[in-house]
Formats: sequence, structure tokens, C-alpha cells
Amino acid sequence: KASDLDQEFYFDFDMVPQIGWGGERQHSTAGWLAAFPVFEPHYQVLISKGEATGKIRIKNKSESKEDEEIYTIQNATVYLEKNWGSSFPSKWWWIQANAFPNNKNNLCVTSTGAKRRSPLLGKDDEEEVALVGIHWKGEFLPFPDVRWNVQWGKWEIH
Repeated sequence: KASDLDQEFYFDFDMVPQIGWGGERQHSTAGWLAAFPVFEPHYQVLISKGEATGKIRIKNKSESKEDEEIYTIQNATVYLEKNWGSSFPSKWWWIQANAFPNNKNNLCVTSTGAKRRSPLLGKDDEEEVALVGIHWKGEFLPFPDVRWNVQWGKWEIH
């Protein structure tokens, strides 16, 4: 349940994972370095591709049934990630695609990057980090050495 001044939102749905991160066994998105707190924020892809089924209900606080909308979700393609830590990058971007037409090879593409501070650098220095992960035909293809230039209206990822 989430509320604002005029409406209440209720969410009730289940997600079933089809593809995690890293193949048959779930892997850490950032590898073993993710265990160290200096590499914040932490980022973990939980579901690269899955399905969600359930309902979203929106109603006015007047409590009258006429003011209620219900949206049904049936086998909707989903992606799920978790981010945590005590700091956040000055720049952050991500791309995720998993709902390709006739996707018999289970193609999923995830890419993320950030410009962040690290205690290992100088006080005001930042580092740029990024990765691309591709799931295709049951294989996981990680690309951790990525260069990027992401701005409004222009995305370059190499």
C-alpha cells in the first residue's frame, strides 16, 4: 500500500523468475568485490527475466467503490534489481531489455554504469564504472570492461 493526498495504491502480485543473473546459478553482479563496503552503492540483478501476475488497485480516499480502478497483470515480463548502501553516485544509468518478439533464445541485455566516489581515490575524485551482461541461448556473457558516454539524447556504450 502506498498513499498520497488523494489516492491509495495497493499492489498484490507474484513474480516468477525465468532467468537470474549469471546463468543457472545466481551470481553477484559486481563479483567478489561487492563484499567490500568501499564499492557502494551495491547493485544486484535478482531477475533478468521473469513473469508477474496479480493486481494493482487504485482508489480515492472517499472509500466509495465507484472511485476504484483495478488493473490486472497477467504474465507480464519483469526485471528486478536491488540497490543499497550509504552513498549514491553523481551519475547513474541503466538499460534493461528482455521482451523481444519471438524471443526463443531468451535474450536479455542489462547494462549499467556510474560515476562514483571511492575512499580509495582522492577526496573529490570519482571513478567511472560500468558493465554489460547478456543472457542468450542459456549462456551468460559478462562484459565488465565498458567505456561509456551517457547524456540526454545521446547514449554511447562500448
